[in-house]
Amino acid sequence: MNRKKMVILPVLNNCGSDLSKKWFVMFSVRNPKTDKMQLFKVYSPLGKFHDAQSRTATAEQLIVDFSDKLKHGWTPFADDSHVIYDDHLEYDHITRIYGKKRAENKTIRYWGSRYLDEIKGRLDEDGTLPTYKSKLRIFSNWIDSYSSPGNDATAITNQTVVAFFRWMIDDQHRSAKTIHDYRYILAGLFEWLIRQKVFIANPVHDLPQCTRICDLAPVPINAMDIDVFKAEMVNDPQLWLAVQFQYYCALRPGRELRLLKIKDIDLARGQVRVNRSQAKTKITRTVVIPAQFLQELRSGYNLMDYEKELFVFGKNGIPGPDNLGKNNLRFRFNAIRKKLGMPVEYKFYSWKHTGGVMASLSGIPDSHIQRQMGHTSIDTTSRYLRKMTGFQSDHLRNQFPSI
Repeated sequence: MNRKKMVILPVLNNCGSDLSKKWFVMFSVRNPKTDKMQLFKVYSPLGKFHDAQSRTATAEQLIVDFSDKLKHGWTPFADDSHVIYDDHLEYDHITRIYGKKRAENKTIRYWGSRYLDEIKGRLDEDGTLPTYKSKLRIFSNWIDSYSSPGNDATAITNQTVVAFFRWMIDDQHRSAKTIHDYRYILAGLFEWLIRQKVFIANPVHDLPQCTRICDLAPVPINAMDIDVFKAEMVNDPQLWLAVQFQYYCALRPGRELRLLKIKDIDLARGQVRVNRSQAKTKITRTVVIPAQFLQELRSGYNLMDYEKELFVFGKNGIPGPDNLGKNNLRFRFNAIRKKLGMPVEYKFYSWKHTGGVMASLSGIPDSHIQRQMGHTSIDTTSRYLRKMTGFQSDHLRNQFPSI
């Protein structure tokens, strides 16, 4: 039985090495409407080069790119952005309807938005979701600049993805952690696209390695620096209140802190209720207000005098009907950190870590710290505390022989 050719892979036509003529890469694909092989020619960007070596090298890359796309199911009949038909009358017709066809293309930006719509309910709105949005936006913008804006997503190949990661590592100087995050997020997007029957195989593989370390994750604040910050933040009582909610009650500085209302604080029992709609884990929890902080809330901030529906961190520095923006407190803390000349590793979020470290070093059981911090397991808390407190030994501290 004779098998029909579906694709003739790309080759270079160098017009007999005549540089005065237009070189092109050509390939053929069976037209699903006519059931006949149709020839495609790719002239751009070969015409930009005036020497044989540059034209040949560029053509070889085009051949690799188009061969990979064709082998993974891409078809030029769904994307006219890279090809010129052998019939120039037909090409003239395509240029007239080109804008309409491009508007119908399902770009990576289109699919990325749909992907976010599907998974956003499982992501933290103040933490993970913005990270996904940012990285998918950067990838989409890069794709537009790398190829042509509006290209169908199926034109993306492994070579395209590798080029993106090369750009991130070599040109943008991103850290190994950032590269890992991009790899994880993009791989998840393309796995989803496979389930949507848009892709056959995931193009996120065999990526360049990055070993660059640029660790700016929040670290606990040195005990001696706490008093320095405290002395400066007396001039911003609202910011100091936010710091204490992190330190004493382990409230995360995103939705857990910003959306906290007066009614969520039980000043009689000394508890704060973190609603599931605000919690990172999507589980409602109740945390303890340590005695010294509870006293300050009662007498120093007079929260009992405000209406219960008001946000604790409202505008104008007092509880109000409108909560502060998500970056407001962080920017205020960063300004103080800069003024004091403190390390950039001290983040606004560091106060939550600092509270966890101080609680552990004070002998508070891990199980109590787990409940306070909202960790889903004691193993998570143990790993967290080992990372934050570092190696501890009373034997070394108190029994080490003198020199």
